[in-house]
Amino acid sequence: MTKTTLSPRQTLIVWGLLVRDGGVQFQKDIRPEPSPADRRALEAARLITVGKRTRQGIPIALTDHAWSWAADNLGKALTINTNAGTAILQGWLTRLDAYMRAQNVALADILGPQRPRRSDDETPAETPAVAPPSADPADQGSRARIRAACLDLAGGALNTRVLLRDLRAKLPDIDRATLDAALKRMEQDDEVSLMPLDNRIEIGEADRAAALHVGREPRHIVWVVR
Repeated sequence: MTKTTLSPRQTLIVWGLLVRDGGVQFQKDIRPEPSPADRRALEAARLITVGKRTRQGIPIALTDHAWSWAADNLGKALTINTNAGTAILQGWLTRLDAYMRAQNVALADILGPQRPRRSDDETPAETPAVAPPSADPADQGSRARIRAACLDLAGGALNTRVLLRDLRAKLPDIDRATLDAALKRMEQDDEVSLMPLDNRIEIGEADRAAALHVGREPRHIVWVVR
C-alpha cells in the first residue's frame, strides 16, 4: 500500500478534524484553515472528501480511512507555525478525559511505561507451540472467500471500504462466528483493516446487527489492504 506523506501542517489539519464533533465541517470553521493545496493533498490521500461550495462555504468531511491513517501516524511531526494547536490539544484532552472516566482507566495506565502482560504462572519455556492460522485448510478457504467477496463488492479495488452487512449477505453460508474469527485473523496478518462507521448518521439497524466487536468497539467496515 502506498504510504501517505503529509506536511506537518496537513497532519495538524487531520488531527483538528478528528477531534471535532459531527461529520461535515465547513472550511472556514477548520483550524488551521486548509489551503487549496492542503485540500488537494488530503483528498488525494483519501483522508477527506470535499463537496461543492455552498453559501456556508466549502464542506469537508473525513473519510473512514483517516482514522486508520491517524492510528498509524500518532508520532508524526506537527507544524508549530499556527496558534490552532492549543485548541486541538484541548479537544483531544477532553476526549481522553471522557474515555478514561467511561473505561475507568488511569492516566498512568496510558502514559506510564508499558510492559507486555503475562500471567504470574506463565512459563515461557513451557508454552505449547501453536500452529499458525494458515495451517488450517478450512480457515484458508474462508479467508480466500472473504477476500474475493470484498474485492467483488469493492469493484476489484484494494483499500476500498466494504460494509460488513454487505459482506455477510454475500457469504450467507459462512456462519457468523467463523466469519468474525477469520476477519480478526486476517486483520492480525495485515490483510484487512476493520473499522467503525464514524458518521453516526450512516449507521443503520442493518449495520448495527452486522457489526463485529473488537473488545467493546463495533466494526462496520472491512478494507482489503493487500
